[in-house]
Amino acid sequence: MKKKICIIILSIVIVCSLLSGCGDKHTAIIMKNAKDFTLTQEISESFKQENYGIQSYAFLKYIQENLPGRIAGTEKEKEMASFISAILLNGGYSEKDIKLNSFDIEEGVPMMDTSGENIFDGGEDSQSSQNIEVIKEGQSKKTIIVGAHYDSAGTHGVDDNGSGVAVALESALRMIDVETPYTIKYVFFGAEEKGLLGSRAYVKAHESELSHHLFNMNIDLAGQSLGGTVIGVTGDSSICRQFEALAEKCGIGMTTRSSIWSSDSNTFAWKRVPSMTLNRDGYGMHTEYDTIDLISAWSLLRSALLLCTIANYLANEEVFPLCRQIPQEFLAQLDASFSTEK
Repeated sequence: MKKKICIIILSIVIVCSLLSGCGDKHTAIIMKNAKDFTLTQEISESFKQENYGIQSYAFLKYIQENLPGRIAGTEKEKEMASFISAILLNGGYSEKDIKLNSFDIEEGVPMMDTSGENIFDGGEDSQSSQNIEVIKEGQSKKTIIVGAHYDSAGTHGVDDNGSGVAVALESALRMIDVETPYTIKYVFFGAEEKGLLGSRAYVKAHESELSHHLFNMNIDLAGQSLGGTVIGVTGDSSICRQFEALAEKCGIGMTTRSSIWSSDSNTFAWKRVPSMTLNRDGYGMHTEYDTIDLISAWSLLRSALLLCTIANYLANEEVFPLCRQIPQEFLAQLDASFSTEK
């Protein structure tokens, strides 16, 4: 009997090791490809520009031309992970600053209508995805999260959500040498479209650290020529007024909504971290029209400026300026929505 138990335990250990090894293999390849990546001339030139939005637009052009169909778990999603890591490495972050954390893709509630036909299939499916984390250390371990998902539907995925990735990358590059009281962690989430799987994997892996997470800033759609800029706040309504005041100082017209948002910000709010999603209401998400043709450089500039302004404001205040309480009605809705995860 003891021998049978030992064999069962050994089998479980071997299977777990093999599964872990697959994840490690994928992340090692992603980082190797990132280190071997050659920047295009346009991206290289954008690194020298001080004006907001120029870097973001250069990143988006590369995504449009080279990284369509980033369906969770596929080759294209992993190529996107290499691209993000390459930008961070070339922007001044070290390999030690960047962590790639893989996770299995399991059944979730999809964030998109899966009945439509994919324009691109994304290549071979590994059934695993990964989050990319990069830390900009502050004087305190208390942390502000700036995040965006980098997977897509079977489309070019420029607006959803190459634009959010581009803006988050620009913020990461702008903040790298800025001394701040608080730490900023930039997280690029995989498999959002499969049901917020990347952010769920993140909060599970960092459960013990979440009490030090002050606020989550999520970007999901930015820079479209159509629609308007909206910040959805899952937190105290006073946060809306503070962000409106910051936007006014920047000369940016926008609206705020105190609500639950259908994006990775929900996962953090569920775990009692107040959150926001920067969003550009637009057209063409999850369709053939989600291309750079509907992106406005002027609008992208304003999204980048607004995101960077808020991040800079939150990271540099000696006393954290936002209320950290989340309304009970939001918490009740989130607990019900995520009840299967408890």
